[in-house]
Amino acid sequence: MELLQLRENEKTVLELSGDLWEGLGQGSGVFQITDQRCAFRYKTLLGAAEQNAVEFELSDVAQIKKCNIGPGFIKFIPTGIKVTLKDGKKHVFSVTKREKMMQALGGN
Repeated sequence: MELLQLRENEKTVLELSGDLWEGLGQGSGVFQITDQRCAFRYKTLLGAAEQNAVEFELSDVAQIKKCNIGPGFIKFIPTGIKVTLKDGKKHVFSVTKREKMMQALGGN
């Protein structure tokens, strides 16, 4: 699924399913990571949503680190990735292929 309209010389590095954690809940969807950007789009009962819920330039990433995720204050599932952007915005993702996604985002 193409979430991003690729720019000239931009290539998709990784596409995978996962979750976006916001507040106390999560939403399932699809990630597309290119050599320049990352996007997440929710899945709905009728297919994919029309717009990306999250989209950022990889050059705007300040920090990528592993985290546990879970409902409320109970964070025990070791599939989380916390991405902090240079403007201070934070996104928490959950994927089963955490190491692969961190590498695609530019982390170790």
